[in-house]
Amino acid sequence: MNRFARRRRLGFTILLVLSIVGWGALKIVDASLRSTDFWSGWLLLGVILALALFNLRKKLPFLPLGNATRWMEFHSYAGLFSILVFLAHIDFSWPTGTLEWALAGLFALVAGSGLAGLVLTRLLPHRLSSRGEAILFERIPALRVALHHEVEDLVLQSAREVQTATIGEFYTARLADFFSKPRNLLAHWIDSAGPFQDLERELWALRRYANDREREILEEIHERMCLKEDLDYRWAQGVALKGWLFFHLPLTYAFLLVIVAHVLLVYGFHGGLR
Repeated sequence: MNRFARRRRLGFTILLVLSIVGWGALKIVDASLRSTDFWSGWLLLGVILALALFNLRKKLPFLPLGNATRWMEFHSYAGLFSILVFLAHIDFSWPTGTLEWALAGLFALVAGSGLAGLVLTRLLPHRLSSRGEAILFERIPALRVALHHEVEDLVLQSAREVQTATIGEFYTARLADFFSKPRNLLAHWIDSAGPFQDLERELWALRRYANDREREILEEIHERMCLKEDLDYRWAQGVALKGWLFFHLPLTYAFLLVIVAHVLLVYGFHGGLR
């Protein structure tokens, strides 16, 4: 068993132990005729605040706060544990008031986006590593522009040397848009090469009616099409890896604000919980 698998098993073991201990503690409190809402509520708030510290850790990488990978593992398992604490806090029942519905709805969105992020951070790096040498996400736009210029030069070269508009017309109709921006985002997310293969088939159909020099130029264009397709694939995975945080973080902060309102309401109008 490799180190990654051992650490994952250890994490699940810790999560299971925490869940059993937490459930047992709440049962003991409940048997003593005390409100479990008080303890589970404050435990939930503590876990959420601990989860929020992960974003602070990423913004302060220079501080000796531990390895980012281990923080990510802690964040993942603590997030799963928070789902169990939340369900215990609402006693595994539907919320009743407007604020409670808002609290439950926001938590569901936070937990759902967190689980989606957990899947993405596990799946997408493996996809990218299978494509060969890594490319910095920030470099992709410049590389895409360079490929676009190279293809435009090949099209102009074809017009000068062959003196036909065949390749130029195909470029205008099908390739200009392909090279100008990231394409087939959804297809890359679901790991489908269908749209690009359709474009390749159109290129090969054109090649059958081309002369020798046009075929050479089309081969060079096809090489750049493949490079552009690879950049688009990497771009799509990078957008997914970075983009889910734009949902997860604002939802987390909104959830914390609703928690504050919930605590104020409980202690201000109901005298707290005993």
